[in-house]
Amino acid sequence: MCCLLANELHNRGFKVIVVSLCRFFYQKNIFSLNPGIRQYSIRHNRIERKLFRYGMLNKIPLYRYRKILAKEAIDVIIDVDIHQTLVSAEASEGLNIKIVSWDHFCHRRFRNWDIYNDIMSCYKSGAVDKLVVLTNADRKSHIDKENLPQSFVCHISNPSPIQQNHFIRHDTKRVLAV
Repeated sequence: MCCLLANELHNRGFKVIVVSLCRFFYQKNIFSLNPGIRQYSIRHNRIERKLFRYGMLNKIPLYRYRKILAKEAIDVIIDVDIHQTLVSAEASEGLNIKIVSWDHFCHRRFRNWDIYNDIMSCYKSGAVDKLVVLTNADRKSHIDKENLPQSFVCHISNPSPIQQNHFIRHDTKRVLAV
């Protein structure tokens, strides 16, 4: 979804960069990304990633991320995973950058995560400008169960890279689940 969204925004004339919190700078992308999109990685090796997971070296990736945000004069961050929202909120503090948190999980599952309260605090503190969820049911759940404002939570389904240029015949009895 990140590459699909980045490519489409780039095609519409926006300056787009992709910052990865997990991928190493020397790894190639699995999905194609327009060559005009600049890419960054804030973790340089496996040791840093492991230390970050265990709460060590947390400030180094934040410093690198903040440096990228300032250098590139970013206006809007779209976090393609709500885990990243905590990092983006801290790294962009005081930089006047809008944050859109894009949730790819159902709300019911999200409520069982260890960092659930931290993410909800981030939403309720105003550090995040918009929460995007995949279904109307999740939108309603976030509003009703988390007491988030209706204007804060919006529903946008995942885009599909598959183009349909013809009608699908419904008289066959084949089913494909992906």
